Amino acid sequence: GKYIITEQARQFFNDYPRLRPIAPVCIAGPYRTGKSYLLNYLLGNGVESCFEIAPTITSCTKGIWLWSKPQVMEVNGEEVDVLYFDVEGLGATENVQKH
Repeated sequence: GKYIITEQARQFFNDYPRLRPIAPVCIAGPYRTGKSYLLNYLLGNGVESCFEIAPTITSCTKGIWLWSKPQVMEVNGEEVDVLYFDVEGLGATENVQKH
């Protein structure tokens, strides 16, 4: 397999201010098990306003998506930027090698 970083993602991380440590939050697991829903809940922005969800058997997430607005939180007494990553579900029926 080969990972491809989009130009948009490359630019995001090149321009990132690096004021605080980054704490990534990634949820991986079988497709259609609520990973995007849980991330939306953790972001506190409503069920459908961050990562796409749908009441179908077809996967919404392809590849890895990043919510580009970090949440500043305190972890072990230190402020960190929490970045949320939505990961394509394992075993998705339409999964292809290029996702």
